Amino acid sequence: MADKYRFFHRAHVRAPVAVAWSVFTDHERIGEFTNTPMQIIKPGSPDRNGLGCIRRMGVFDWQIDEIVNIWRPLEVYGYHIINSSMIDAHQGVIRFFTGHNGGCEWVYDMQNIPSQKALDQVREAGITYQNFLGIPFKEYMNDLEAECERRADSERVPAAPPSTSITTLG
Repeated sequence: MADKYRFFHRAHVRAPVAVAWSVFTDHERIGEFTNTPMQIIKPGSPDRNGLGCIRRMGVFDWQIDEIVNIWRPLEVYGYHIINSSMIDAHQGVIRFFTGHNGGCEWVYDMQNIPSQKALDQVREAGITYQNFLGIPFKEYMNDLEAECERRADSERVPAAPPSTSITTLG
């Protein structure tokens, strides 16, 4: 029986769900802040990034094609791998929840079954598969959290400065 691996991450960020959703689902820009190049090779419908979207990404020196198979805007989206020589099966699901004070929470649940080729490559490197993928997964999550907060901060309107006008008595 093939080995199954699960990676789970829960995050709370100071950003509205709409901001977090836009960060996670803008497949073509995600590489700008995660160091994971990604491109759309087949647009989804009706949203370019949505249901049926096929995205190609480079992880390590692996090329992976994924299809978006769950799409409920501002709530949940999911994907699974359709082409990779390194992973036999993979499903990721990300759920978004409104938090307090204008923030949000997301829960990312990813499961995969690596190919024997991937397991052999990792074993030759002298590390476990859990560490091989787990450490970059955590870094990827940290990058997403930072981008959500950066975008939310840039959208916040600063309070008006105190009046500096001078009134004279006459």
